[in-house]
Amino acid sequence: MPDINFDVHTEFSWFSDDWHNDDPKRVIPFLDLSVSVLYKHLNPKMFPPKNIRVIRNPQPFPQMRPGQTVNTILLRAENELWGNYAIEFGHELCHHVVDIYPAIDPPNPDPCGWIEEFLCEFASLFIMKEMAKEVDKNDTYIEWKNAGVDLSGFADSQYGVPAPLPHPSKLIAENRENLKSRYYYRDVLKRSISNVFSVHLLTKVQDDPQIWQCLQVFKNVTCQANLNDFLAEWKLLLTDELKTKFETIEEAFLGNK
Repeated sequence: MPDINFDVHTEFSWFSDDWHNDDPKRVIPFLDLSVSVLYKHLNPKMFPPKNIRVIRNPQPFPQMRPGQTVNTILLRAENELWGNYAIEFGHELCHHVVDIYPAIDPPNPDPCGWIEEFLCEFASLFIMKEMAKEVDKNDTYIEWKNAGVDLSGFADSQYGVPAPLPHPSKLIAENRENLKSRYYYRDVLKRSISNVFSVHLLTKVQDDPQIWQCLQVFKNVTCQANLNDFLAEWKLLLTDELKTKFETIEEAFLGNK
């Protein structure tokens, strides 16, 4: 069977042969909405000029494989478990928006690669929470039953953090060397810190979602020496308006200076 294009974001397509039990007529609109709740806050002039194929990953983890003209998102979700689809697709969609090509693969050094991983984990949480609002208020998505409630609850369960919430910058500073390790999905420490980072940022970015546009120049940062220099160079790439918004991201990584 040929790829099936998304209805709204037609540069995305779904290769359905790999999913035995999932109906593309239900899954594709769900993923299409995932794209919409993030893309509406981005600068359309800076979208990666590539097509995106969504396929099933035979490996036990999701990933995004960047290509010269096509980026491929590989998911493990199946059986219309919407929370799994949302958390996996949201994370890999963020990597597509960043669009670093060619990818830096192990065992090559990538001391600041964890920064992108933290942001993409946050993208998953943001997308799930925004989708929960959309599916609950729009009759178009009634076929997903209680997906809105389920998504919000799933997000809370996946991003559970201690109370009171510690500041992410403190945890980042204490674990700076450990964060440079590879294999993000196998690293419990890194995931626990990124959860705190994500929850810390959520309401701030929901209140000012244009902050997401800062992500669209991320791939142009060349500094890999340390977090402070990386963020300083990233900020220089932004417009004056976005530099002000970027302070929210800086504060999450570094705390109040």
